[in-house]
Amino acid sequence: MSARHRALGDADLLLQFWQICEEKFGKEKLNELINQLVGNPSLPPNIDKDLIDSIPYAPGCYIFYGENKVPLYIGKSISLRSRVMGHFQGALTQRKEMKLSLQIRDIDWIETSGELGALILESQLIKERMPSMNIKLRRSKDLCAWSLEIDSAGKLKPALVNQKDLLPGLQDNLYGLFYSKREAHSYLKAVAKKYRLCEVLLGIEKGEDGKSCFGYQAKQCGGACIGIMSAEMHNLQLKTAMNLYKVQVWPYVGPIAINDGGEMIVLDKWCYLGTAINQDELYELTESGEAEFDLDIYKIVKKALAGHYKNQVIQL
Repeated sequence: MSARHRALGDADLLLQFWQICEEKFGKEKLNELINQLVGNPSLPPNIDKDLIDSIPYAPGCYIFYGENKVPLYIGKSISLRSRVMGHFQGALTQRKEMKLSLQIRDIDWIETSGELGALILESQLIKERMPSMNIKLRRSKDLCAWSLEIDSAGKLKPALVNQKDLLPGLQDNLYGLFYSKREAHSYLKAVAKKYRLCEVLLGIEKGEDGKSCFGYQAKQCGGACIGIMSAEMHNLQLKTAMNLYKVQVWPYVGPIAINDGGEMIVLDKWCYLGTAINQDELYELTESGEAEFDLDIYKIVKKALAGHYKNQVIQL
């Protein structure tokens, strides 16, 4: 070997090795062993190859079931069969995929017309069926957000808006959107630390008149608590920091439809109303009333409208 660990040298060595194997075992035997390594043995032991062969190369969601038809995992892809096979090939080297593969007893799938439909369907299915191996996209009953209110002294203070008072898409003074109060307070503390804001003025820490906050002593506060930084400057820094996470007001007059592979995904105020395939269904969905706001679908739709789907919008 004249060029060890160089691309051409390594490739040449592998070719020599392969030629020796062919002479010793024959091409037919080698091909048989290759098929065993990359073929059926990578499938879960309880799944038939015919089932895998019936999964389409189309966008949609797939569902892995365990014993007694218990949902294990739900995923989405623009190519269902490729993604499902990716799990099983990963089982050869990844412990998590191996654990999943050994528990699978059945596979089901739902086709969609496009990628956006698959993303929304995945979010809905996970919340409905609560598969044991999906961590993200769980339903939240404690959704909340920060708003900025001016007190009698002219200082901006964050106020937590709970789920019952939330109207995302309509309220212009919402920041963050969090799954829990704990997550919201953690975010506010992180903002205070990053932008050297006063935790007393933000309501995170209790303070005494005329005394500095703990953050100022630790050089993490600009001194708004003792007048070193003006209230106006503190307000400006707080507003600037929070604007990075402002909840966008619905940018359309009413509901819209997004063309997704020939079907129309109907949305209003960031809420998913349904999918239509003709004008009658479009009208029916727009007249169906208010839908429940879902944070995951809000994120999906917001990203879609900022990307190539913005050219597929039809205002209804």
